[in-house]
Amino acid sequence: MDMKKKVESFLTTILEPDDKSNEVGSILATSHAYFIFFFAHYLHTNPHKFILKNASDVLLKGSPNTGWIKLEFQKPISSESPWEVLVHAEYDTTHLKPLNTDDALTTYTKSNKLANRFDGCMHQ
Repeated sequence: MDMKKKVESFLTTILEPDDKSNEVGSILATSHAYFIFFFAHYLHTNPHKFILKNASDVLLKGSPNTGWIKLEFQKPISSESPWEVLVHAEYDTTHLKPLNTDDALTTYTKSNKLANRFDGCMHQ
């Protein structure tokens, strides 16, 4: 399935629920950065379906590793009107601040606890 079809399928699932209720809710969707980037690009390039509010250029530049976005979809007044999409966060990484800025491998290689990789090896 190509990326456009995946995005459209996801949007159909969340914006056109089977029960057709007016119940408001939240959805946590996790994915790889490429899908999230393509998803944001799809919303931006389909103004007849979606109007992005509060979005900056950051949203269309792509995500740093583990960055997240928060969007709020507001139901259109009529079926001919586009959905308004309020952007509350664009690739936020504040959840990483308590951690060291280095990734795990960099942190490991900088530590004094490096093991001799040949210790205990019979082929010394």
